Amino acid sequence: MIMRESFIQSLRTLAIYLLIGLPILILLAQPWNMKMALFSKGVKPVSNVKLDQKFSGKWKFNILDNPEWKEKDFQDENWEEISAAENWEKQGFEGYNGYAWYRKEVKIDPALRGKTLELYLGRIDDVDEVFVDGALVGQSGQFPPKFITAYNRERTYMLSPEQTKNEKIQIAIRVFDAEYDGGFLSDILGFRTREDAQFMEISLEGMWKFRTTYTRGYPQVEDWVDMYVPSTWESQGIFDYDGYATYKKEFSMSDEQANDSWVLVLGKVDDVDRTYINDILVGSTGDEDAWKGNLNGNEWLKDRAYPIPSGVLQAGNNMLQVKVYDGLEQGGIYEGPVGLIRAEDYTSFWKSSRSKKANVYCNPHKQQTGKHLWCQNQ
Repeated sequence: MIMRESFIQSLRTLAIYLLIGLPILILLAQPWNMKMALFSKGVKPVSNVKLDQKFSGKWKFNILDNPEWKEKDFQDENWEEISAAENWEKQGFEGYNGYAWYRKEVKIDPALRGKTLELYLGRIDDVDEVFVDGALVGQSGQFPPKFITAYNRERTYMLSPEQTKNEKIQIAIRVFDAEYDGGFLSDILGFRTREDAQFMEISLEGMWKFRTTYTRGYPQVEDWVDMYVPSTWESQGIFDYDGYATYKKEFSMSDEQANDSWVLVLGKVDDVDRTYINDILVGSTGDEDAWKGNLNGNEWLKDRAYPIPSGVLQAGNNMLQVKVYDGLEQGGIYEGPVGLIRAEDYTSFWKSSRSKKANVYCNPHKQQTGKHLWCQNQ
């Protein structure tokens, strides 16, 4: 009788440990485990997105890898044709892991031509580079040898008016899949307009260089890697990283542009930032305590707009650097628009923006103050 009660008590103890321990194990599981669970259930992640133009139908498809396949005039008539509505595993390529390319010629609706457009591609497993008429417009995740998956990130890449002015464009997508299903995970594809982005005379959305400079969790990214802006670094494979990081992007200006007055629109940054152009501090959000980790709690909600002092911009190449501190959860330049707008147009942009609480951080031109004045438009 005593042995039976002892056995029952042991079972009860084991059940308690399982009830407590299993949720913890699930929370600590690596992203690969979440991915495996997702696909083992046959769940295909989709989003209810509103698009101004949808495109469907077959894509040209070929496995392996060749940089020539990005070119606009590459002859792909002998390639396979598969649908974007299913991953390639379900379309005759079961068990294939590695590189593959998609290609498709898309006709742009007349009403959208010559506008700044978002190219929406849903989710792609695992890593992708996207080219329009041979030019790189965005990347998610990191290709081998420093592989980082981005299977759970929705792809949205900005196309400039110059890229959308013609009747047709050629989209080429380079994909790397490590395991499980590969390729497209959503059949909702198309274009959508961004009215706020139309004001950006010089768009800075797209690929930036990125590195971490101090780590409290994720292994330090010592070399510069590609990072799409605007989007959190977690959504691009830098999981569970809280700490300091630096973004940088080079842009060019004409003589006339360099002598004009501009505002740098930086969208939203999680959590605080210090922003430099040509090594000159042009704006910051968050005080010294916040920069050291004592966040006030709402810095990440503020829209950044930094008027650029005269003499900072130069004809030719300019270097923009954004140093970021993230306290917890998501991090980085996560919401646009991001770009340069002429100061004379900023009022119209602000009034038409979806956010009516944009905060502008004005820069005193007297360097000896060592501070940045707060100008809040309400």
